[in-house]
Amino acid sequence: MKFLECAVRDVIYGTNVRIVKPVNIYECELRDNVFVGPELPRESWRLNFLRKR
Repeated sequence: MKFLECAVRDVIYGTNVRIVKPVNIYECELRDNVFVGPELPRESWRLNFLRKR
């Protein structure tokens, strides 16, 4: 059996942010009213929700 680690680190976040694990999010900014979960395509994160520092 193999266990995979997930992490949320170095994140700046606004209000009403929901994160459902398993996800790996790091060094980014989540704006207000954002949902991030395992079913959300990575491209959507980049285009709509995340802004790299």
